[in-house]
Amino acid sequence: MEFQGRYVLLTATSTGAMLNEIAFFDKGAQTPLPVKSIMPYGPLAALSAESNSNQAGNLTDEQHTVPTEPSYANSTYFDEVYHARTAYEYLHGLSVYETTHPPLGKVFIELGIIAFGMNPFGWRVVGALFAAFIPAIVYVFGYRLFGRTRYALIASLLMTFDFMRVAQGRMATVDTYAVFFIILMYYYMYRYWVAAAASPLNSLGIARQARLNLGCSGLFFVLGVAVKWISVYAGCGLALVLFASILRKYIEFR
Repeated sequence: MEFQGRYVLLTATSTGAMLNEIAFFDKGAQTPLPVKSIMPYGPLAALSAESNSNQAGNLTDEQHTVPTEPSYANSTYFDEVYHARTAYEYLHGLSVYETTHPPLGKVFIELGIIAFGMNPFGWRVVGALFAAFIPAIVYVFGYRLFGRTRYALIASLLMTFDFMRVAQGRMATVDTYAVFFIILMYYYMYRYWVAAAASPLNSLGIARQARLNLGCSGLFFVLGVAVKWISVYAGCGLALVLFASILRKYIEFR
């Protein structure tokens, strides 16, 4: 927004908005213009007089933090505007803006903010770590499926260079966490399928190892749903595999 003038009046027309810092730049300049003075107006003036402080001055006390030109390197990008913001709100006990998805993914983002601050690295680092571990999980899954290192490595490499994983892993969105848990829930469901097929029925039903794998699959399903609702659809596939396993045992031992 370009304009000329000596004074700027900011007026809020509705509640719910929040300004952290503002700055004004000459066209093409890299440093903000100095603000000579800032005066509260209206209800804010009465509040400042009551508390004997100029709270409006907080709007311009850290102008060095305002980027000259917003970009992905210094600001939120794409759906980060919702998820990183909501993680910050969780951290500070503020009113939560984004409630479309369950909270766990934003809690993971919050952990990075706690460790490294409210900056692009802070709100992206945990998602990047989850994305980095996905190819390793796919490698283990592939080895379980095919029993050969060569095929497991091919599966892992395909996931390593998958553009969607790379793109989502660079941003503070919840999709990476959901995919991470979906892969794990199917990995353990496959292990349950194999263990259940190899174990005879006894007084406790299937073998302990099979029950443990089934429990792990259920755990990661719950975690996936706590991140994003798409994991519910992934759970439909788990239910089909579980039903097929029960039917197989029924046919085998009837």
